[in-house]
Amino acid sequence: MRFSVQESLVPGASVLERMRSAAAMGFDAIELRSSEALASQEVLRDEIGRLPIAVSSICTNPQQDPVVEEREVREARIATWHDLIAIARDLGARGIIMVPIRRPHRLPDLTPLYTSSELELALLYRILEDLVPRAE
Repeated sequence: MRFSVQESLVPGASVLERMRSAAAMGFDAIELRSSEALASQEVLRDEIGRLPIAVSSICTNPQQDPVVEEREVREARIATWHDLIAIARDLGARGIIMVPIRRPHRLPDLTPLYTSSELELALLYRILEDLVPRAE
């Protein structure tokens, strides 16, 4: 069995320091915050083979949730997901962790056609149809 820790729970001034601290504590892997993975991607790509710990996953934040009403915002967030998928692949991470739909509802209630929940799920499934092949 392997043990992983969330990056935000480990001491250190930089992502590399936090990764080394996690390894020193006995963890096998670390879950990176998406903001840190995006900001430090070049350093991480350069150092990943020399670090004493693996990256198990990248965790997104609410500002990257793809299920939002505004098309431009949604498209920008999906583009960020494309970047995160590439970073996860380059770092050997097993995947990306997300909260698929957060409350309160972000999309309108179009009853009787769709409730807010149904509309959010339909949009999420369409988005995932595009993202999943990129992650395989």
